[in-house]
Amino acid sequence: MHVLPAVIARRLSFPVLAAAVLCLAAFNLTFRQHAVTLQHWDESPYATTAWEMLKSGDPIGTTFVGRLDYYNSKPPLNVWLIALSFKLFGVNLVALRVPIILASLATIVVVLVWVRRMLGDATALAAGLVLSTTFAYFHIHAGRQANTDAINTLLVVLVAAALGEGRIVWYTLSQRDFATSQQGLLLAERDRLKGHVVYHRRLDRSEIFVLHALVGARHELAPDVA
Repeated sequence: MHVLPAVIARRLSFPVLAAAVLCLAAFNLTFRQHAVTLQHWDESPYATTAWEMLKSGDPIGTTFVGRLDYYNSKPPLNVWLIALSFKLFGVNLVALRVPIILASLATIVVVLVWVRRMLGDATALAAGLVLSTTFAYFHIHAGRQANTDAINTLLVVLVAAALGEGRIVWYTLSQRDFATSQQGLLLAERDRLKGHVVYHRRLDRSEIFVLHALVGARHELAPDVA
């Protein structure tokens, strides 16, 4: 008679604990954001460019102090997101950082879901908790500032997850093809965020290293990954 309540408790425990991890992360991401000084590098250029884009209505040519910005030549995805946030929430410090905060939270969600599927509840919660309390994940050029790194981290984790889902031998061919198409879309978004210079072979090798670390001990990997 006690088996069913125990099963229900186990099934409910992960969502509850995962929600607690996300609440902790949300606190670390948002605490006193309205009072945190705008960083001269790189927040202020992104804030200025997004504000000018919002005023001009031109989503293509990024400007700085009214002139085309040839110095920060990264693609405009981060600027688009900040400009959209300014339009929705007004021009303020919190709105400036909303896209980064959401991307940082989304990364933790992906880690929780993906690691749970690969290695179970306990490991997933531990991974989410570590990420939610890691200083480097929130500090300069990270989850509490309006730079591209948090969005880039989300996209890399999604690519690694798609790689893990699509290149394990026991998945069907259609699932592998779908995962490969996901990787292409996600890599395209990375290009829109950071430009094509972030690629080369290092990205593929880093993803393969993550996949080996997570599933190499439990599943045989496809020959094209190993």
